[in-house]
Amino acid sequence: MGNICGRMDGAHAPVTYCEQMRASSSQQRPATSSPTLGDSPLHQLGRRPVPSSSESSTASRRYVSLSSLHDPRLDSLPAGQRNETVIPVSTATFKMMSLAHDILLRTAHETFPDGPGNQVANILMSGGRSWMRKQMFRGRVDEEASQDLQIKAIKETGGGNCGEYANMVLAELQGHRRDQPVFKVLESKKHSLVIIGDWRTPQAGDHAIVVDPWQGLKKVHTYGERINPETPFVTATLGTGAPIRPSGKLKTAFSLKPMSAEAVDAEIGRTSGCLSSGPRYAKGVIRDNPEVMFDHIAGTNNLHAVYRDPNGRESAFNSLPPSYLGSYLDSREGIVKKYA
Repeated sequence: MGNICGRMDGAHAPVTYCEQMRASSSQQRPATSSPTLGDSPLHQLGRRPVPSSSESSTASRRYVSLSSLHDPRLDSLPAGQRNETVIPVSTATFKMMSLAHDILLRTAHETFPDGPGNQVANILMSGGRSWMRKQMFRGRVDEEASQDLQIKAIKETGGGNCGEYANMVLAELQGHRRDQPVFKVLESKKHSLVIIGDWRTPQAGDHAIVVDPWQGLKKVHTYGERINPETPFVTATLGTGAPIRPSGKLKTAFSLKPMSAEAVDAEIGRTSGCLSSGPRYAKGVIRDNPEVMFDHIAGTNNLHAVYRDPNGRESAFNSLPPSYLGSYLDSREGIVKKYA
């Protein structure tokens, strides 16, 4: 990857992040200090990234509905504007959306503890750990590897992009009964996600279920709510039927936990010249890899839409850890200020 924290000043030799830190450590505030109102969001995020696997606690595993949180920055986003949309769905669809929501949360916040490796906001939030996790995953397997090897590498590193997120969702759904087929698809020939139900048939139609935990703000929603107007291209299909019993290797892979933040930081230090994750490393990654960077907030224009079944049960299926929204919106402010 090269010395991503290096800097060239005329004819001078590169100054690494390590050297910069030694020179300025006495002037820096402790990592635990509370950011003041005037701090740059990028620096705030460098001091308080989203908790990773080694920092997780019982509290970080609790989820709340996005719609229960109030932040004017969310309301200013097109997909975040509140409304009273309620979409009636069948009992079967609601049940499957509930299962998909559980899988979405587990995938987005536990399997991939620092988020996607190519979403700018998540790279900033994690101080670049999400990028390094993805690099470590790519160094272990390629696209032709078997499913158990792919899942093993994902679970060990906690890294990947939309393709790996979709592969995890598909693998999780294998272990459940499916009354409708499941599809891994490509949107616009570049973005992978999973759809439960065949949107091309009357049985599912616009009520096929979209599961896309790669998005910045995650929500299970219906096919008819998609932002992308293009017809998806199917790349893999999981048929209907009873749960598929995993092989011994796949079962072992599912039991693995992602490596700690400290292990990822060590790899950053070994390969980049940076001491560890942080704003300098994150901004260097973004600066040096613009062709693979994305800023996707959501796959639907309505993050607050509620789904109601005939029995009156309802949910927006848009849960997230309580601390995630503030960190994510801080990061998006950083994108606007530093990278617009």
